[in-house]
Amino acid sequence: MKKSIRFLILTTLFAVVFGCFAMANAAEDFVIVDGTTWVNNQQVPTKTLTAYNGPGGAVEIPAEVTIIGINAFKGNRTVTSITIPEGVTTIRDSAFSNCLSLGSVTLPDSLIDIGYGAFSGCAALASADIPASVTGIGGRAFEGCAKLTSVVLPDTVTLDQYDSYIFNGCTSLVSVTLPNGLTMIPNHMFSGCAKLSSVNIPEGVTTIEDSAFSGCKALTDVTLPQSLRSINESAFSGSG
Repeated sequence: MKKSIRFLILTTLFAVVFGCFAMANAAEDFVIVDGTTWVNNQQVPTKTLTAYNGPGGAVEIPAEVTIIGINAFKGNRTVTSITIPEGVTTIRDSAFSNCLSLGSVTLPDSLIDIGYGAFSGCAALASADIPASVTGIGGRAFEGCAKLTSVVLPDTVTLDQYDSYIFNGCTSLVSVTLPNGLTMIPNHMFSGCAKLSSVNIPEGVTTIEDSAFSGCKALTDVTLPQSLRSINESAFSGSG
């Protein structure tokens, strides 16, 4: 009798645990809206994920999604990892901002644009491999990702003066690879990255904007290119 009760309890616990994992990817957990966008002068159908209502944990976004919408996961405290499927081209503004338990994200090779503040305030995010398909990264995209340790920006990425504060306050960041073809380092791009000790600024960069590396206390090794024409006020203030 005791064995039967024990077996029943274990079976019930397994069902509950398995059910939780299944629920994490249940279709009803995602709000997906049909729409259209213009690509090369042609109207293309889109499916935008606008909200997530699931239990959290490891989340796999449905394969049909092409856009992660504005604020889709903003402020979520239970999602620990995100897998974004091939076919997604855009992560819009603040899509994952302040997801405090988000430790890892898998980005697809189809991704083109990472919006303003997309992952800002994701304090547990330790890794985010940016694929070579990405051409744009908005301001504050990874601001305050305090556990992010290394960043490789592919050569496809271009930045302008509006793409500021991208890695501001990433206090564990120790390694940065900047893309060839970059022409400027936007303001406050790496400000407050206290553990960043070295950076190689590629040939082609002409301007380092205000406070780009301010507060990088460990920064003692900087390689500057011959193309550099302007280092703006306080670009390296408070740095090593």
